[in-house]
Amino acid sequence: LALVAQWIEHRFPKPGVAGSIPAEGTNYKNCIVMTGWLAWIGLGSNLGDREAHLRLAVDRLAENKDISIEDCSPVYECEAMLAKPNSPDQPAFLNAVIRIRTYLSPLSLLDVLHSVELMSGRTRDSTRWAARQLDLDILLYEDLSVTTDRLIVPHPGIPSRRFVLQPLYDLDPSLRIPEPVSLAVDEALSECRDEAVLVRTDVALC
Repeated sequence: LALVAQWIEHRFPKPGVAGSIPAEGTNYKNCIVMTGWLAWIGLGSNLGDREAHLRLAVDRLAENKDISIEDCSPVYECEAMLAKPNSPDQPAFLNAVIRIRTYLSPLSLLDVLHSVELMSGRTRDSTRWAARQLDLDILLYEDLSVTTDRLIVPHPGIPSRRFVLQPLYDLDPSLRIPEPVSLAVDEALSECRDEAVLVRTDVALC
């Protein structure tokens, strides 16, 4: 908690300071300069109407007054990641990444993502890599490195997941993943050992 407090003090200065990110509960309208902060959100679905679930996520986020959708990657289909080699097969996933600007802090943004997941009918449990109607992850938030009991940014799975790296590359080949990864997306993609086959679909989310 002490580290989180130091991070907030460093990254979220006093309200009204130009260019500062508002802390939890801050009324962003009182800030002098507000263009929002960039974040990259991973989207995935492998239950029910997968395309509809992804569209629901984009639509609901676009309706939030503190979020604007800047760009959407192509949508890819790939086999589900399994917790163990002998785990039961799951339906294939549709995956994409969107780039947003937001006035929300990382943890507030996480709360919004969880609420959108619930709208899709998802029930959150502790089962890792289970099939789900909708999965929304904060992949990157500006150049921040965050570690709390609820959120780790950059998302620790980025370097090992081709279905995340490829959409990130599509959005910005020069994007750099901050510490502890410290790699440009194109470098991470070339070094990724994930052998998953991605099939680019004709689905356009925005």
